[in-house]
Amino acid sequence: MSGRNGEAAGASGNQLLVTSLYVGDLDFSVIDSQLYDLFSLVGQVMSVTICRDLSTRRSLGYAYVNYGDPADAARALDVLNFTPLNNKSIRITCSHGDPSIQESGPATILIENLDKFVDHEALCDTFSHIFPTFSSCGNILSCEIATDGSGE
Repeated sequence: MSGRNGEAAGASGNQLLVTSLYVGDLDFSVIDSQLYDLFSLVGQVMSVTICRDLSTRRSLGYAYVNYGDPADAARALDVLNFTPLNNKSIRITCSHGDPSIQESGPATILIENLDKFVDHEALCDTFSHIFPTFSSCGNILSCEIATDGSGE
């Protein structure tokens, strides 16, 4: 049974399987065909949409990639997260259709006073591998480092 925004009921009937991925931290020069080619390496891509400003058509730095098969989406998340594209690492999370789920929630952790050399991937690796007790709480869905206008 299919649901909204690329979600389908799983074998248990209540588990949602995601086929839509949010791709953030895109370089503004990335084009749809680049994302399509990259994400096609791990499965059959149904669609790619780079979100753009309505008046200028300039990229907003994020996109959505949709697969037909949840296994392909899961593989893309695992294999392609933090892949450099136009010299900037992309950040991938599952898209649940409701932005409030992705922006914050009961499982969001804020970490302050990070060294300026810590990036998204290093932060994710730190909590996934160095602090294995966190993995018993569940998978890390996304790590994002706040930066200023100059990228610092």
